[in-house]
Amino acid sequence: MKLFFAPIAAALTLLAAPVLAVEEEVKTLDELTAGSGLPPWPTRASTANNLVTAQDKVIGVGTYAGAPPIVYVGGNGTEYLTWGQRLAILAKAKHPAAAKLFMNWIVSTEVQESVVLETVRTDIAPSGSSHPWEISEANLDAFPLFMSNRAQVEALKQTFALYFGEVQGEPTPGYLGVHPGL
Repeated sequence: MKLFFAPIAAALTLLAAPVLAVEEEVKTLDELTAGSGLPPWPTRASTANNLVTAQDKVIGVGTYAGAPPIVYVGGNGTEYLTWGQRLAILAKAKHPAAAKLFMNWIVSTEVQESVVLETVRTDIAPSGSSHPWEISEANLDAFPLFMSNRAQVEALKQTFALYFGEVQGEPTPGYLGVHPGL
């Protein structure tokens, strides 16, 4: 299987791996990753995208659609995981006016039509045939449910770290990761 997992730090990847293991009917991580040539866990989700684009891997787990030839496969009854990002203004926010400006900007028509992959607005047509929350195969509620059991998430992270090694990579300025904000 030409498979590549994105960063161990990405909780969505932690959720996806056991799901793939069940789907592929494998019993161990050795079987799941056999022949994948997995490098040490990278710090960027774009690594999986880049490997698929370069045709070094066929499947990138924990990445995004990106530009052609990268596509999401769905709509044929195949289940997949979508990660609904949550955004809120904390009651004790240091700069609530700035937070409100950001919220207004992020849900603006311009941003929803040009920056984000999938719009959260119902008055703007989705990039696919449906909004993610309208697709039952997307398992929109699976990720928050998975993350609600922090002990399970941390145990899985440690298992992956022991098996594959710690996350490695260069600093990622502007992105959270191994070296956030450097």
